[in-house]
Amino acid sequence: MTAYVFSKALPYTDYLQANGQHDELKQSISQAALSVVASIEESTRFTERMNAERSASLELKLEEINSTFQWGFSELLLAVSGVRDSLQDLIRVSKTPAQTWAYEQFEIARDAFRRGLYEEAEKYLERAIGGFGSNPGYDLEYRFHYFLGVLHIGSFRNHANKIVTPEKAEQSFLRAARCARHDLPGEAGRAFLAAGWAAYCQGKFLDALAHATEGKNLRPNLPEAHYQRAKILAHIGNCTESMAALRKAVLMDREYSLKALTDGDFQKLGTALPALLKSLRDEAAERTAISWEKLQRLSWSFTLSLGKFSIRAVEDGQRLAAIAEKAQDSIQRARASQYYFDYLDAYADCEITRTTVPAVVGTFLDRASSQLQEQIVEIEHRKAANQQSSGVPIEPSGCLLAICILIGGYILGFALTSNMSTDYGGVLVAIGVPIVAIGAMLTVCFSARKENLVSIDSELQEADHLRRQVASFWQRLNASTCV
Repeated sequence: MTAYVFSKALPYTDYLQANGQHDELKQSISQAALSVVASIEESTRFTERMNAERSASLELKLEEINSTFQWGFSELLLAVSGVRDSLQDLIRVSKTPAQTWAYEQFEIARDAFRRGLYEEAEKYLERAIGGFGSNPGYDLEYRFHYFLGVLHIGSFRNHANKIVTPEKAEQSFLRAARCARHDLPGEAGRAFLAAGWAAYCQGKFLDALAHATEGKNLRPNLPEAHYQRAKILAHIGNCTESMAALRKAVLMDREYSLKALTDGDFQKLGTALPALLKSLRDEAAERTAISWEKLQRLSWSFTLSLGKFSIRAVEDGQRLAAIAEKAQDSIQRARASQYYFDYLDAYADCEITRTTVPAVVGTFLDRASSQLQEQIVEIEHRKAANQQSSGVPIEPSGCLLAICILIGGYILGFALTSNMSTDYGGVLVAIGVPIVAIGAMLTVCFSARKENLVSIDSELQEADHLRRQVASFWQRLNASTCV
């Protein structure tokens, strides 16, 4: 079963009755056309979501009608509107006893509708609007007219000829739109769309287009509004405007491409729909390629390291690496499948990664810079302490060592080569040896101290080098993200 296409040979009521016998919708999509859009699995999941809404349409509360909406599930129109407001909330804002009574009749109608008692629901809605006995009713409440429109447009559950009347549905939806337009333009926009569908089911295509256009003007960000206009325009053979409207719907919600592939009105346009979908796919592929190229300029940041600092060692860096890997996988999948949906996914993953990089890398560089600054201060303190430990500069100490060794060596040499008495020579040896030993010890100590200072200077240079690298990476990050 596919979407309803108006035909005098198949009135809308007959369509509802015929398809109300099936437990599930069966979508028929051309494999050639589908090969541009998405996988068979994606198409199957789309149909499964539609069937899920079919089985739970009375219980669902949706934010808005979307690509899985089918007019045969008109109960969903109640799930996205103020019609679901509780009786307590409605009575709270009522201003007169007559309004309170009308809301009570409305509540009875809702209960009857829930139980499948459609004739009783109609009776109590008409009382809420027009009154009964001494109660005048409240005909300015858009909810009453909107609910009556839903009742008369019918569904796969509600398809009795006595109730389903597209003419009455159109008028009820138009009254609902008129009552809601001033205070609730969004509700009015949805009511106009429903009136457009009711007119389409009667074969009143110009009226249907006018109503749908009113709905689109009030709800320009609702893809269903653009889709309905596209369907009506396709039915009357206006290919150019139909594809322009459908393009807007698909760009807002990509699954309208799958919905269009199951709709006979678009199939009447021959190659126009496949050409549009291929164009959308090619545009998505181009956008994705550009985004991927920009992301490649940031690939250096995924494994960024500064000495002992590594972006992979922090939680945000690991998250960045994960989403970057996901983007790469998406790109490879899109290039392999050439599906429109896969290119959209790849583009989204690339953009998420690109927008994540500045924050993650910026935070990493800030932390690294702060820690390096602390490290430099600590090294400079160690160097100053080491220099002050002896109280003697290195250069004079070196001269003193040389003098000690020179004097001691001279005394020893003199003692060993002179003809002095043994006792006198022994004295000289006893003097010279300690002097040489002291000189040697001092040489070792001062050499070690000098080597320690050299090591400290090396640490300081390394830390300063890393700090300059941080500044360089900041420049690189700014240049990469500005492209």
